[in-house]
Amino acid sequence: MEIKKVINNNLVKSFNDKNQEVLVMGCGIGFKKLAGDIIDETKIEKNLCCR
Repeated sequence: MEIKKVINNNLVKSFNDKNQEVLVMGCGIGFKKLAGDIIDETKIEKNLCCR
């Protein structure tokens, strides 16, 4: 999953396999990351689908 926007160190915006916008939460998931970086799937604690 690719990062589209870093909200803060623990929250990033991305798109899932169905091309739906999702907020991905996890401890330090956005720390020192930029848009276009790949999300470390082991750090994902919760996916929130946005409509």
